[in-house]
Amino acid sequence: MFALQMNALAPALAAITLALVGTIAGNTIFYTLPGKFLRGQAAAGGIALINSIGAFGGFVGPYLMGFLKDYTGSFTAGLMVMGCIMFVAASMVASLRLFLREQ
Repeated sequence: MFALQMNALAPALAAITLALVGTIAGNTIFYTLPGKFLRGQAAAGGIALINSIGAFGGFVGPYLMGFLKDYTGSFTAGLMVMGCIMFVAASMVASLRLFLREQ
């Protein structure tokens, strides 16, 4: 399969660290999006929506990982699903950029 095998601790830790750095760096940019096209209380509501989605993901993510680990016997499926979710989110942000150029 396409999954990269990392049997040693150092390369696996380095890869997870880089993935986490990218994820956290994306959070800072994500919080600026409501201010681009919302003002006042609506911008505060947009930030609250982001926090709500984050809290929901904080529950669903570990639950989904555990479910897929039990179902497949491996963490690979859960990591693949989480990667696909992050790819979809990045695609949605990229399409938002195209939408803002048209206005």
